[in-house]
Amino acid sequence: MKNNRIIWGLVSLVVLITIAVSFGTMSSHSQQDTSKKQDKTGNEDLRSKIRDTFPVVEYSTQLKAGGDVNPKSEKYNKYKVLYPNITEDSEEVSFVDWEAELTPLPIEKSQIVILGKVIDVQAHLSSNKNSVYSEFKIEIEKVFKNSSQQKFKDGKYISAEREGGIVSFPSGYKTWYRIAGQIMPKTGQKYLFFLTHDFPMYGQKQDLFLLTGYELRDGRVFPLDNPGGGTHSIAKFYAGKEVSVLLDDLQNALEKSTNVLPK
Repeated sequence: MKNNRIIWGLVSLVVLITIAVSFGTMSSHSQQDTSKKQDKTGNEDLRSKIRDTFPVVEYSTQLKAGGDVNPKSEKYNKYKVLYPNITEDSEEVSFVDWEAELTPLPIEKSQIVILGKVIDVQAHLSSNKNSVYSEFKIEIEKVFKNSSQQKFKDGKYISAEREGGIVSFPSGYKTWYRIAGQIMPKTGQKYLFFLTHDFPMYGQKQDLFLLTGYELRDGRVFPLDNPGGGTHSIAKFYAGKEVSVLLDDLQNALEKSTNVLPK
């Protein structure tokens, strides 16, 4: 009889421990889920601000045929990322390792470095409607570097491209396509741009690809892109610093560079 009491006592203890552990585990998961929801809410605000910088193009837009096709759009035919039969608004992100070797001043990877104001931003479909890209018309204020074959002077205009944009389908639903960590420059704002002819997924082209840049506003520097969630050096090194610091560092780096040709 005594042994039975001991056995039942042990069983009761095990049950109590099990209940306590289970309750603690449930509480832990509950707290974890709450924190995730809070993080998601915070990220949604940032995502919304980023999305607002992306131009929109209608999928039903009639593309020119034959010899009138925009040659810039043809290089984007290769990869299909747009699917018009979507049943809700969606996002599609292409994780391209574009920032891996970039420094805060990527002049060695840039054929052109300019200071200029964005005066127009438009999204375009590839000629086969497989994908979308955005094009920026930039009014040049100053040319810091031009090692390309393109000739222009200060005060003129130049166009640059970046993969991504928002596509509105006939159903009314939209797809937001972007490269992870890349943000689109805004119309009317001034930037220091680093441009290259080397498109990450398409090789060397005569067109210009927007590698990265810095918005210059109220005497301060605001990085255009946020790779790694803002942890990469191009997202944080000059963030909040005075514009004069960025431009002085750029000038010093250009003087030491071995591949800067006359403008």
